[in-house]
Amino acid sequence: MLMAFLLVLPVVTFAGDDDAQRRLRVEQLLDLIDADLMIDNVYDQMNQVMAQTADQMKIQPGERAVLDRYHSRVTELLKSDFSWEKLKPPMIDLYLKHYSDQEISDMITFYQTPSGKSLLKKMPLVMRDSVQLSQQKMQVVFPKIQQLIEEMATEIETTRKAQD
Repeated sequence: MLMAFLLVLPVVTFAGDDDAQRRLRVEQLLDLIDADLMIDNVYDQMNQVMAQTADQMKIQPGERAVLDRYHSRVTELLKSDFSWEKLKPPMIDLYLKHYSDQEISDMITFYQTPSGKSLLKKMPLVMRDSVQLSQQKMQVVFPKIQQLIEEMATEIETTRKAQD
């Protein structure tokens, strides 16, 4: 029994080391792609939401202190409950779940190249422009979808009346 345990122990130790190495590789990838900066984007979005909320609530100059106080509380809540330190371990788990060791290595290699660095630098702009493009296209498509929904509702109503 003891002999079997001693034979298995090195395999278990190496497996643990392998998992730690894999986690370090994913951490290296996340550092390369500046994944922690996505938290800054969340903070920026929350600032926009608070500004929109102020506009919608028609905050008066005398009420600004209340808004600022709640804005500070929201910011502190985000910093404590939605920090990169708290998000990083589960993010590593996600990468380990969805990407093979080879894919992680390939991404690390790519993001270290000039093209990879360029992609990372330009991707926020591409994403911003993509969202704007989608929103513009939806402004054209949405009324058409709305019309189809209204037609469907009318047809269903007509069908129900005919069944009565």
